[in-house]
Amino acid sequence: MKRMLFFDSYGNTILTDSTVTGYVGFRGYASGSDVEVHIYSDGEELAHAQVDYDGRWEAWSNFMLKPGDYTVTAKARDWNSGMEVESEPYYAEITDVTPPTVYGVRDQWGDWTTVHDASLVGPMMLGGSAGPNMRIEVYLKIRDIAFCLDKTNNEKKYLRNKIRLELLPLLEEYNPQIKSSLNETCRLLRDDEDYLGRQVDKIFTQGRVERDELEHSAYKVDFIRSQHPAMQKRLIRQAILEVKGDLRSISVRHVSDILNLFNISTDGKEIHLPGGLRAVCSGGLLSISKNPYMNDILTSKEDGRYPALVNVPGWTDIGSSGLRLNARLVFRETISSFSDRPNRAYLDYDKTGAQIKVRFFRPGDRFIPLGMEGSKKLKSFFIDEKVPQNERKSVPVLTSQDDDIIWVYEKRIGENYRVTDKTRRILLVEGVSDL
Repeated sequence: MKRMLFFDSYGNTILTDSTVTGYVGFRGYASGSDVEVHIYSDGEELAHAQVDYDGRWEAWSNFMLKPGDYTVTAKARDWNSGMEVESEPYYAEITDVTPPTVYGVRDQWGDWTTVHDASLVGPMMLGGSAGPNMRIEVYLKIRDIAFCLDKTNNEKKYLRNKIRLELLPLLEEYNPQIKSSLNETCRLLRDDEDYLGRQVDKIFTQGRVERDELEHSAYKVDFIRSQHPAMQKRLIRQAILEVKGDLRSISVRHVSDILNLFNISTDGKEIHLPGGLRAVCSGGLLSISKNPYMNDILTSKEDGRYPALVNVPGWTDIGSSGLRLNARLVFRETISSFSDRPNRAYLDYDKTGAQIKVRFFRPGDRFIPLGMEGSKKLKSFFIDEKVPQNERKSVPVLTSQDDDIIWVYEKRIGENYRVTDKTRRILLVEGVSDL
């Protein structure tokens, strides 16, 4: 067993005989990939890890170590030969845990306040800081501080809970260190994103063409094309952000559609974006502006009270929004994924029927989102999905003949219309922006 390293929950890698805090990581090397390492102190197992193919191993302690002095040994066990090798003892001092800090409160509208005893309405969220691997409830138990848990954290009807309660434990059977690996990957991606964001800030103004018009920006197509593909996408997102003010509802597909405009020979082609924006490629410039027609999506003969029929099969224009719906029956064998794009919905045709209608949000709308058991107000769903209030009335809603919501476009299909093993006919409805 080669030299072992300690590292703490703040990401600091430390040689042995050093001071670390809270959850403790252990890292080292061993020979062979069929070797498992167990870390002990005074006969109690602190952590265990499977050795990687290159001989490296890494493990976090199974629990938050209390303050004190520890004599630590590592045992490596080769499952093929049954041989065990024990390391020399290492010594570490565990100090007291740094308390987590609360720095503000956020209400359901996204506003933060750091003022004590401030008045807030509705659901609230606390924000603060702590070590990335610190379990707050463990700290509270050590300090004998009373706390309560949200009972919905254990309800598996929510996707986030199914991932935490079912998927992660299953993955841990294959890789016991999956959580620490995912945390490390997130840290690496966060660093990459920070660096690329800074690079975009440096070069963004070089490709921008100054305009006096409000809510209208223009950018040199050749400049964007000259950048690495990763930078191209970020430059376009930054251009949208400058006009829209946020990137809510802007997906990878929207960015890809704008990049595809560069390859169309005819000038003046445009696409429509969420939030009442349009992107036009003409004269070597990409222009992003507020669409003056998006404030009145429906034609004069249409409004939210009078839904239009969707052509099944066939194409359906959604008023003057620039969006078209294409509905057609497909074979199960041709589908690689039922959630590959937000602008596609795979539905059980025997449940939807051919009389499908499209309209927009109406007060009092309710539906059962995919993955849930009970119904939910569409307004509450929009709030949870962080859809801005001024955009909610422009989201197409597909309904059955009885006005039961089938699909909230690009957001979620209804649970009752999902494709199951018993589905005989599958209907694909796909939204396409005008090019």
